[in-house]
Amino acid sequence: QMRQQAIEFLPIDKCKVETLYLGVDVHTKPRDICDDVRARFSINKDEIVVGLVGRIEPAKGQHLLIDAISILTSRGKKVHALIVGTSIIPGYIDSLARKASLFGIGDQIHFAGFHSSPTELMNCTDLCVLTTAYETFGLVLIEAMSVGKPVIGTDAGGVPEIIDDGVNGFLVEPENADALAAKIEELAADDEKRKQFSRQARKKVTNQFDIDNHYQKLEASLVAESQIRS
Repeated sequence: QMRQQAIEFLPIDKCKVETLYLGVDVHTKPRDICDDVRARFSINKDEIVVGLVGRIEPAKGQHLLIDAISILTSRGKKVHALIVGTSIIPGYIDSLARKASLFGIGDQIHFAGFHSSPTELMNCTDLCVLTTAYETFGLVLIEAMSVGKPVIGTDAGGVPEIIDDGVNGFLVEPENADALAAKIEELAADDEKRKQFSRQARKKVTNQFDIDNHYQKLEASLVAESQIRS
């Protein structure tokens, strides 16, 4: 998407515009801290946990995940949300916690704060979501997929370049808590589908978003440009 915008708006030769996706380390396995995480937040081993990682602010859509959990709870489906990140808005986390409490799901919404290795917490979830209305790329989705997590993201911005809908995750309409709840419910109820998506998520990251491949493609591009200039 950024390549298309560059071609359209920048005064450069379109033939020189290349796409080089950001990469992540797919070779290092995160520490297993999941028993401690579930104990910390009183989450039973058989309960579904949805992860959401990112700066905590209205634009990132944490409120939508709370709405989705509330919808699922009203249907008799108990699902937990593990929200990772810090807020730059004073009192905003408190307002989200009050909203969860008002919905009667305060014990299902967990704020983990900042974590230096977010993939360790992603590894302790059953699936991860990205709830922004518009995301230029969505690196946290790739990080989640690198540890084999099914993902759900908004069908906007660069997210559709990461998620193959129905293959390694789901795309949902932006700012639609009902659609988000429906896809969470579908994955929560189908252990085999989560395993299938997990395998495909890991495969996609290894093939397309591996950091080693990123460096190799970057180097090749720089070498090619150098040869052209010389």
